[in-house]
Amino acid sequence: MAAAVKSGQLLNAETIGIKASWHRLLAGPFAADSGWLLPAAVAGALGVLISRRRQGRRDPLRAAVVLWGGWWLVLAVFFSAGTYLNSYYVAALIPAVAALCGTGIAACGPRPWPARVRLIVAATVLGCAGYGAYLMSGTASGPVVLTVVALVVAAAAVAQLLLPASGQAGHLTAVAFAGAAVLLLPAAASVSCVIRGLGPFDTPFESSKTAHNNQALAAAGPALTRAIQRLELQTPPADALFGTDTSGLAENDILYSGRAVLLSR
Repeated sequence: MAAAVKSGQLLNAETIGIKASWHRLLAGPFAADSGWLLPAAVAGALGVLISRRRQGRRDPLRAAVVLWGGWWLVLAVFFSAGTYLNSYYVAALIPAVAALCGTGIAACGPRPWPARVRLIVAATVLGCAGYGAYLMSGTASGPVVLTVVALVVAAAAVAQLLLPASGQAGHLTAVAFAGAAVLLLPAAASVSCVIRGLGPFDTPFESSKTAHNNQALAAAGPALTRAIQRLELQTPPADALFGTDTSGLAENDILYSGRAVLLSR
């Protein structure tokens, strides 16, 4: 463990090394963890605020945008300005993003949608697909064919949305294509995390720098394993492996052993 600390081979070394900036949540591992649907959330929030600006103060959709938009904005400012930020912290942004997407869908109104709504949804689909392709372009493990498929589905969704309304079947087809285009890349990222058994400090499609760090950590794995085995031999099963004053010194041991570590502040 001491060797891993001295060499910088910590599981969260990649994200801690990202300096504070206004855009660090929009690219790299932070965006890959929480940003796939951000264009849809922004479009939904702006659509509600503009289309329902004449509604009363008790309008539920506008209140939802204020609540969840405030949630996202406060945390985004905090995370953008913070010095030490682990990638799994940004999971706190996801409920707000999901709620804003749902609010935007609710604001579209009953089907079939008018031409203006279909145009806004088409632009949102293109924004999500384009942003997802941008996030995938900076990765080392994201399959290129997946990006191509997402863009093709997005183009089909836009074409279907911009066609004149053709009854219930046409509307359902347009919505299905739009949903597939928006959700394909984030769904693939989630499946990748499960299949590859990624931990809280990993991102679904990591950059080449992150992949290099993971390889270095894997090389240090046997030494970490031997150190943990020595600790376990000296520690009763019900007790913590050791005590420390920072989670950074305990994270590798916890993930490698599954045992508790006493954290003192």
